[in-house]
Amino acid sequence: MNIPALIGVDIREDWNGKMAIVDGKQGLLFVDPDVAAMEKYIEQKKSEEMARELLKQLKGKPDETVDGKHINLYANIGSVADVANVLDNDGAGIGLFRSEFLYLERDDYPTEEEQFEVYKTVACNMAGNKVVIRTLDIGADKQVDELSVSPAFILPVRKAIREACYK
Repeated sequence: MNIPALIGVDIREDWNGKMAIVDGKQGLLFVDPDVAAMEKYIEQKKSEEMARELLKQLKGKPDETVDGKHINLYANIGSVADVANVLDNDGAGIGLFRSEFLYLERDDYPTEEEQFEVYKTVACNMAGNKVVIRTLDIGADKQVDELSVSPAFILPVRKAIREACYK
């Protein structure tokens, strides 16, 4: 979303109302930055804006390598809301829909119908472009205490989504 962010920062009361620079790439926070730091980050911002402008010039052009080989550029998403960014940026499809967030953002199990509606919405919005759905990935880095799910748990949704999107 292009919003710099930091986590685990203990905000001090005396920072209230002060200028700050958040460097989300390097995990740095500068409160009351000096002139040199301000100039450095202003230049960095200009450079990043120029790079974004250059990328905009590629919109609508074929996805191919310098030697002319066609490639598909797919995006990874974690919610239905992310589909808009894929479409806005000419993504050829969804390489991975991380649907475990359907589980992580709630205290109970999503129903099969709720899951189906989310999958269908993503697939229909992608209008026939490839969508790979990972139906559940809970494990080492993503834990849900309430879930005790067999690794073989996969919803058979492909046919139902196609039928729902292309009636």
